[in-house]
Amino acid sequence: MNIKIHHGSTEYDDCCIEITTRNSRILIAVGTPFDDPNTVTASSKDAKGSRTKSLAEKIPGLFASGPAIDAIILTSAHVDNTPFLQDTLETIPVYLTPGISKLIEAGSYYGRTCAVPVKRRHVMGGELHTLRAKGDSGLLTIGCPTCDQVMLPDKPVKIGDFTITIIPVNHDTLGCVNLWIEAEGKRVLYAGDLRLHGRDRMSADQLIRLTLSTTLDALILNGSHFARIRKDQVHSTDLEDKLIFEMGESPGLVLAMFVPSHLDRLMTFYQAAWHSGRILVVDPFTAEMLVQTNATDELATPLPIRKAGIKVYYPKDFPIQRTTLLHGKKCSRVTLEAILEAPQKYVMLFRHPMLVADFGGQLPPKTRIIYSYWHGCPTNQAGIAWKKLKAAVSAAKGEFVEYHSSGFQFTEDILAFVWTLNPNKILPLQCEGSNRFDQFFENQTTYLKDGTGFTLK
Repeated sequence: MNIKIHHGSTEYDDCCIEITTRNSRILIAVGTPFDDPNTVTASSKDAKGSRTKSLAEKIPGLFASGPAIDAIILTSAHVDNTPFLQDTLETIPVYLTPGISKLIEAGSYYGRTCAVPVKRRHVMGGELHTLRAKGDSGLLTIGCPTCDQVMLPDKPVKIGDFTITIIPVNHDTLGCVNLWIEAEGKRVLYAGDLRLHGRDRMSADQLIRLTLSTTLDALILNGSHFARIRKDQVHSTDLEDKLIFEMGESPGLVLAMFVPSHLDRLMTFYQAAWHSGRILVVDPFTAEMLVQTNATDELATPLPIRKAGIKVYYPKDFPIQRTTLLHGKKCSRVTLEAILEAPQKYVMLFRHPMLVADFGGQLPPKTRIIYSYWHGCPTNQAGIAWKKLKAAVSAAKGEFVEYHSSGFQFTEDILAFVWTLNPNKILPLQCEGSNRFDQFFENQTTYLKDGTGFTLK
């Protein structure tokens, strides 16, 4: 079995991992370098074309004829994992969970992700029910594709030479899974988007249980913070209390900056707004996502209606003015004029472009911005847009506060997790402080660069 990292070896980048045997090939994600989350990733044709060409050259059979690829497996709906699915060969099955499918579909309406054609979907974790648009009316109907295979937790599925078991994990968004992969007498655990804290706390018992009775040949650990310890971080349960305080103390408008597809974070802001007596204002993409995920068992999100304390605002820079309907009734919409008449009543989802496009470069008096991105995000403390935003807050005599709860493991979690699993090899990817693995696992750690591979013998 060979493991090759096409993209994703660095601290903050894309993700595309190829695992092969003598007869079979699978890809985990189809990633490209992560863009600013405030931009529409798939809208730049020139950038998209160059990146597609780059992946095509590195991975034959992905976009054009070549050696067959048995599956593309998505373990999360993060934008850095999914942008070019629609450009890949239609003959390649795409395995994804219902939660991932819902988030991708919601994003596809506004150009932020690429929808997966129904005929290519293979569902992991249960039956897929998607809310799909019908024509231009925005009417939503329930659809359920016929899937060749349904991958359930603890139920192995054969894909070529591979036997794969999905393991649901707690990350900050819907439908995330890890993968237990067996082939040619070797066993690999792909542990990506894994954390041991959050709104829905989890243990690693299920992951560990799979390894106790057998040898784990390799652990692909994707996304961790080896440079941070728990006591120095804000946990999700603490974040809500801090947000309630900030919203309650603010005399004016509260602008919330975070990635709305991170549903754990969205629900934290929603709960905080509710408890502070404010209405949460979201954009159409977030409203669509709330509609898609409202009926899920994993995380029952509220509908974007006034009764639930949510209204929808259409930013001027949104690519599609699609009106979301709920059972024939429009979502509760709000204008910027109404928000500015009583700014103390609202918490508004905000992105950098809205400062000029919607607010004309001038924020209401006493505006408080709550910034909740990871510090490594491209929007953080960099660029002209950031400087303009900080200047606008200062001119409004407002405040800028930063609170973030990580979606990844911390140092203590990594050590306990890896020591318990005791893999023969550790392949750290996208890990902050990854060089520290040598301090604890010197004889087990192998660092791979983009374009390099590792063979399990």
